[in-house]
Order: sequence, then C-alpha cells, then structure tokens
Amino acid sequence: MELKLDFGKEKVLEFLFIIIVALATIIASFGNILLAAAFGLLAILAIGVIFILIAKD
Repeated sequence: MELKLDFGKEKVLEFLFIIIVALATIIASFGNILLAAAFGLLAILAIGVIFILIAKD
C-alpha cells in the first residue's frame, strides 16, 4: 500500500502564503514591525503569484 500525495501548484502556494502570514504575525508580536512589514509584502506577492497561476490554467 503506497501513500501518494498529489498537490497542485495552488495548494502548495496557499500553504506557503499561510506560513508567511504566520511568520509575520509572530515577528510582529515580538515588536519588530519592519521585519513584519517585509513579510507582509512577501505575502502580497504570494497572492499575486497564486492569482497568476490560477488565471494561467
């Protein structure tokens, strides 16, 4: 019996987006607002990439 995990590109990117947002939240809770803002920008870029990949298919 073989366990096969087949994730599409969208699922992987959504997972990465959630991780980035979680990291930004944790960093902001420690008070480093500039680093949290940088992670926020990364999250916005990730949303753009997800939309582009979904629109491409």
